[in-house]
Amino acid sequence: MSTGATPRTPAIPGAEGGNVLDIRDVLAGRVRPGKRVLVIAQDDHVPPLSVADHLSCRGHEVTLTYATQGPAPLLGRYIIGGILGRLDAQGVRMRFMEEVVTIHDSTVETRNVYSSRTETVGEFDSIVLACGGVSDAALYDDLKGRLPEVHILGDAYAPRRLVFATKQAHALAELLVRSRG
Repeated sequence: MSTGATPRTPAIPGAEGGNVLDIRDVLAGRVRPGKRVLVIAQDDHVPPLSVADHLSCRGHEVTLTYATQGPAPLLGRYIIGGILGRLDAQGVRMRFMEEVVTIHDSTVETRNVYSSRTETVGEFDSIVLACGGVSDAALYDDLKGRLPEVHILGDAYAPRRLVFATKQAHALAELLVRSRG
């Protein structure tokens, strides 16, 4: 059974503020960020770039901040070249090797991951968290023991890319077919 994941909120002072939004809510249109947006990227794949593209296409001024030396380190340079070119053409600013350590009303404090130098960055109307997910196995836990056979897959098992969840589902299907064969 796959029930998914919940948004991961990093332990950053101010992350629970009214100006802080989750990427899922932004992309689903449940919330609308202000004009000037900072995206805190703690996901090493496409989602931070996607939300930056989504917002910048709609006229928002977007800044992305990564603790890594470059964007989406799990993707190859040829895969992300197109979106990086589009983000640059749309004026998206990127900051690297910085982790956000405090979120304020319209600014954030960052710390360089190598030198520990801090800096106040901003004026932002909204902060978008693109920080991955946390497994939500509540349904599995509830059903385990009440049903003869329950399996956990996908993000409920561990938030990962679709390819891994698909491989896990295929392996389970093979196991079930062999055990009933």
